[in-house]
Amino acid sequence: MLSKVSALRARLNGPALLALARSEKVRNTLLYLGASAFGAALSMLTIPLFSRYLSRADFGVVGYVTSINAFLAPFFTLSVNSWYIREYYREPDQTRRDALLSTIVAYTLAWGVGLTLMLAGVGALVFRAAEIRVAFAPFMLTALAGNLGLGVFAYATLQYRIQQRAGAFAALTIAQALLQNLLGLWLVIQFRQGPEGRLAGTAAGTLLAGAVALVVLWPRLRWRFDAAVLRPALRFSVPLIPVALIALLFDTLDRVFLERLRFPLDQIGLYNVAMQYGGIINILALSIYRTYEPTYFKLAADGAYGRMNRSFIAIIGLFAGTALVLIGLAGFVIDVLTHGKFGPSVHLSRVLLVGFFLKAVYQLGGVLLVTTGRTKQLLWNSLIGLALYAAASYYFLVWLGVEGAAWAKLVPVAAMLVLAVTQSGQARHFRAMLFAATLATAVLTLAVLAFGAATP
Repeated sequence: MLSKVSALRARLNGPALLALARSEKVRNTLLYLGASAFGAALSMLTIPLFSRYLSRADFGVVGYVTSINAFLAPFFTLSVNSWYIREYYREPDQTRRDALLSTIVAYTLAWGVGLTLMLAGVGALVFRAAEIRVAFAPFMLTALAGNLGLGVFAYATLQYRIQQRAGAFAALTIAQALLQNLLGLWLVIQFRQGPEGRLAGTAAGTLLAGAVALVVLWPRLRWRFDAAVLRPALRFSVPLIPVALIALLFDTLDRVFLERLRFPLDQIGLYNVAMQYGGIINILALSIYRTYEPTYFKLAADGAYGRMNRSFIAIIGLFAGTALVLIGLAGFVIDVLTHGKFGPSVHLSRVLLVGFFLKAVYQLGGVLLVTTGRTKQLLWNSLIGLALYAAASYYFLVWLGVEGAAWAKLVPVAAMLVLAVTQSGQARHFRAMLFAATLATAVLTLAVLAFGAATP
């Protein structure tokens, strides 16, 4: 009798527990999405205020410096956080886990100070030798200073992800976005600091958020530096840097080409506003991956590639639907946010939305390669895609002007997606995914062409 009662309870509790797990994933996804979207939304909503005090050329300066600084960011952590995640789950003893964390936090802080000093000295010489029109000091130097807060902030939010504390993650991430934007507004509006004030506000906000993150981590830090821990961490993590840098180049190389081909700074400013709007897709993709990436590792381990394919198709539909809505709203949103000063950014943002959609889908292909253990193929695909992107960027910029930088993203990312699926060893399971991605890209492209180009 008791066994029958236990079996009945198990049947009743099984679906309930499954529903609870799903609801927690939905909740975490929404929190990750909300935290990521908050920063982007705040940046978009503050554009009307900044545009009253900053010219198109000023926006161009900020966009160029921000792009270069984003490229440098992986060097400040050397991707050691990836190694820490692996070791965290392999090491059951909490004291040992804290020792690992203490070593890499101490290393990150010391390395960040040394790297900043080195870049401050070398960067000025590079900018002068390359005849870059944007001054290294104060613009680039100000942005570099803020990077000192990146590493410790990353480890604090990483702890929240490991502990599945999405609410705490969201609170710390939102606090960082508020500090960066509000301090920037204060310096630009109150003190008329121009683009330097915008960059200084971001840097100061990053440093303050890093200080808060250090307070969060402090109870677990022992401030012991163990070289025996650092050596395997670097051996594991340093090879991941090229992949991270190549991914960043896909977001920054367009601005580099625009500057080196001497496009006017006001056109670069138009492009930068379009990038902010189009990048909303990236935020959605990031929240999805933060929530479901562990699930994909489990599906791969179980050989459930059919389920993974169906999940990918559903996510592609979500990305495509969001992109289509954003394409339709682009004219209204950008016109309102910029007081009609950035009209040409509307068409650019629509084209970029197609590129960002494809990039988000390719990240699914990257997940597929990693879960099947084909990380070398991921690196080679990234290198091939980067070469194609560089060639396409130059050709399209000469052919179409600043709009060409947006269209150039499509060809290499599409090629990388096909390569990722074919090299995964499970291509037969993901043909439907490729078809869904192709169909969605065609629909989005037709929507962009239907709206037509805004007159610069």
